[in-house]
Amino acid sequence: MGTRTKGVRERCVLRKNRKEMCFTEEQKREIEKSGIMVIQFKLAALKMKKAVQSLAEKVKKWIATVCEWACQRMDGLSKEYKDATPRQRYKMVKRLEKCGFDEKQINLMVNYQHLSRDNC
Repeated sequence: MGTRTKGVRERCVLRKNRKEMCFTEEQKREIEKSGIMVIQFKLAALKMKKAVQSLAEKVKKWIATVCEWACQRMDGLSKEYKDATPRQRYKMVKRLEKCGFDEKQINLMVNYQHLSRDNC
């Protein structure tokens, strides 16, 4: 089932009205020099194509599984953070407030730093 294209004869395999693989005469000679027949080369190429497609499907399923697992974990974390109660102030800070210290003095005692309100 050869056709002429720019003076080069091509060998094509037609299957279900579409071209699967086409080789020129030069390519055929190169394949045969390697010690295998063209049909064996085509079969090996088709097997490789199927193997790569199978691998791609497995990787796709694995990525979907990992994404689903991560989404479930993130949903669980977001629910926990939404339901979290605000942090209570330290008991020592409450006692210091009762003793008459202001917020600046308490921050200096507890955190050892004072944050000024201006950005100078």
